[in-house]
Amino acid sequence: MSSRFGTPQTQQQKNSKNAKVSFLNNMQLKKELKEQKKTNEENRKKAVSSSLPPVSAKEFFKNFEANMSDSSELDSGYMAFTGCYAIITMKSKGEKDLSAYKDVFVGCGSSVGLAVYSQLRGLGNIDVYADFKFKEPMWVLSYPCNEDEIGPEFAELLQNLNAADSYNKWDLQSLVSTED
Repeated sequence: MSSRFGTPQTQQQKNSKNAKVSFLNNMQLKKELKEQKKTNEENRKKAVSSSLPPVSAKEFFKNFEANMSDSSELDSGYMAFTGCYAIITMKSKGEKDLSAYKDVFVGCGSSVGLAVYSQLRGLGNIDVYADFKFKEPMWVLSYPCNEDEIGPEFAELLQNLNAADSYNKWDLQSLVSTED
């Protein structure tokens, strides 16, 4: 009996057809995930390369403290511009590709210098502070913008640098839990 002539398909034929459809759907999903990963990597590289010249966290800290004085306002010193920033922790000291980081924190403020310094001094994300304290290889990326552009720039950096899957994860979770 053949299904060509209108007779019902056997269970084995149905299973075979379902297996083929499932296989093809799985292949399509894998292809889409691969394309998404490639797009994410491209966005990450673009975001890293669009920052001002990067500075190591160690050098940043040294420069910030060297520009402080007893009478100075902390928010008007080193890197005192409005914008966003990313603090990235590298996989190893020898890694040259800054888009190949293992962790990232994205933040913003009316004084990027003071905001970054606060993170490195332990007044912000505890994981950023711990990595800096234990001398992990870290870099500071900065993105100057007007005050009215901070929100969109911050959101774009969070997405393009995948920060919600890294240091920012805890900050974003606490925002969601306080809104409930």
